[in-house]
Amino acid sequence: MALHTPLTIGVIDDEPAFARGLAHVLRRDGGTVDTAAHGHRALAQRSDAVLCDLRLSGLDGPDCSGILCRQHASLRQRVLLLTGDTVGAESMAFLEPCGQPYLDKPYTVAEIRSAMAQRLDAVGPLPTRVNASFLPVE
Repeated sequence: MALHTPLTIGVIDDEPAFARGLAHVLRRDGGTVDTAAHGHRALAQRSDAVLCDLRLSGLDGPDCSGILCRQHASLRQRVLLLTGDTVGAESMAFLEPCGQPYLDKPYTVAEIRSAMAQRLDAVGPLPTRVNASFLPVE
């Protein structure tokens, strides 16, 4: 999946092997990738699309993705959740009603590319880059 428009993609995952693998694939496909192991750090990044693990220490994936989507409506269609826990009641209680697509770990390069292409194709061209930081507004 070669990216038609240069994207800055946020990868939020506290498992270094998954974050490195995702970053490698997304960079090879033409994206600029910022990684964060914790939700709080990810909120300070500027991204055009986000891949976010559900299980993070501190600010977890559901809270992090929720803040991103509430503060930046254009990002809502560009979030892809990642999880290794689709059998857990807590994970499914979040995933089923949230409406965001997700991939089960482990996933293949083809699955990542397909899911990203579907997310990006569904919303069309990128809006002007989000200039505000993703820090929560009180």
